This record gives sequence, structure tokens and C-alpha cells, in this order.
Amino acid sequence: MIIKSSFFMVFLIYISLGEPKSCDPSVPDRFCQSECPKGHFFNETTNECKPLCSKDCINGRCTSHEVCTCNYGFLQDSNNPFLCNAFCSNPCENGKCVGYEKCTCDIGYYKDTRNRYKCLSLCTKPCKNGTCTGRNKCTCDVGFRADKKDDFNCIPDCEGCRNGFCYEPNACRCDVGYALNETSGDCNPTCRQPCKNGRCIDVDVCICNPGYESENGICKPVCFPPCVNGTCTGPNVCECPRGLRYSRVTYSCDKPCVPPCENGYCTYGVCNCHDGFMGNACDRKPGGLKKFYNKWVSPLFKRFN
Repeated sequence: MIIKSSFFMVFLIYISLGEPKSCDPSVPDRFCQSECPKGHFFNETTNECKPLCSKDCINGRCTSHEVCTCNYGFLQDSNNPFLCNAFCSNPCENGKCVGYEKCTCDIGYYKDTRNRYKCLSLCTKPCKNGTCTGRNKCTCDVGFRADKKDDFNCIPDCEGCRNGFCYEPNACRCDVGYALNETSGDCNPTCRQPCKNGRCIDVDVCICNPGYESENGICKPVCFPPCVNGTCTGPNVCECPRGLRYSRVTYSCDKPCVPPCENGYCTYGVCNCHDGFMGNACDRKPGGLKKFYNKWVSPLFKRFN
């Protein structure tokens, strides 16, 4: 009788616990798992086999192997079996369907109390090149800035573009007579005749650099005093023809004196001596011959007499 009772208790325990769990010997220290059907996994929390889906079911639940069942108010996406889209019987105007017959409004819009599928704009006029983000407030798109003349208009933004027109973000079209400076982004005036040795300060207006003056629209160097018998090639730079040499005394290109004037100045090959000097090279003083006579010749005459 005792043996029969013990056997009965073991039988009851066997029924309550279910069939014995099997273990995967290839995984160390892994918990024992029931032999679930293919496409299922063993949930140790609920102690039961659950269907297996390779991806999460968005707005739904996995009810069979690779099968998602959508939540209430959601429909299966035609292209993605793991996605369930919210269902609205009418399109959401200026908004998005987020639940069963539920629309949320886009930024800059608010719910129409008379039509749950419609969102009204916070701005009385459309925002050009921008987004309505508040009551009659436009936030400009990237590359655009607010138009000071129109609160609902955003105009292209350029770095610089002085003397030009910014027709799209960072794209400047220069006015007639101007050219784009890639470094500053501004449009600088141009001169049809090259402004050499000067600066083009306005369209076809050239101002000469210091040491130059305009002559028939060309900036030419100035020599002061003038470069006589030569060519002024730079500010106060006189270039003489071959065979002539510039004289800082006469400020002209003269024929050089040979030999050079030691105590005078040369005028086209002739020495002009300073006071107290004489000779072709201005290297002698007046009276030098008399001194020579008195020192050397006169004593000889006295000796022989």
C-alpha cells in the first residue's frame, strides 16, 4: 500500500513539472531548455516556448515564426513584414498618422478643432525658404537668412557679395563692371584699361600709386627734377642712354668727363671747376706754376749768375 502511494506521488510530480528539460552540451553552464518546436525559443521567465522573429515587430507582436501581428489600429506594411503602420481613414493634412484615427501635426501647425485629420498653419502666409515654427514666425533653412522687408521670406545668404546679387546660398553674381574676389567674396571694380602702377577704385577709374601720375589713363613714374636726356623708369629713377651718365649735380644724363672732375662737376664731357681749381680734371690750383718757378727755377738762375 505504501509502495503504491509513493508511485502515485511521483506520478503527480511528473505531471506538474512537465516533461524533463534537455541541455545543450556544446554551451558551458547553459540552462536546460525544453525541446521547443522549430522557429520557437524557450522563455526561462515564463517557462514556455515563444515564437521567434528575426527582427522586432514595430507596433505589433511576434505570434508565429517570422510572423508579426499588428496592434489594434495598425496595419501591416506592404514592404516590411515587421512594420505595422498606424491607420487613419483619412490622410493627415500637414501632419502624420501615429495611431488609430490619430494625427499629430508637423512643426508650425496646430490641430483643427473641427477636423481631426487637419492641421492649420501657425503662420498667416507660407514661409518661403523656411519653416513656420511659431505664431507668424519663420525659421530660415540652412543657407538662407531673414528678409528685413518681409517676415515670411528667407533670402539666400552669401559671405560678402558687396556690389553683387546673392542668388543662392554662397553664390554671388557681380554687377556689371565688377569681378568676384574669391578670397573676400566681394565684387571688386574692374578697369577695362589695365591699372598698372595703380589701383582700380571704381569702374574704369584708376588711381595711381605714390610716385606715379596719370597720363592718358596710364600711370607713369615721376622724376623730380625731370630726367633730362634720359628716361624716367620709376619714381625718381632716371635711366640714361648708352654712352651717357646721370649727374646728380645737373640732374641730367651727360657725357662723362675723362678723366673725372676731381674738384668740379661735369657738363656733357667738360669739367666745370670749383673756385680755386683749374685744369681739365680740376686737379690744380691757380699759381702753382709760379710757386714751382720760385722754388726750383729761380735758385738755379741765381747760382749760375
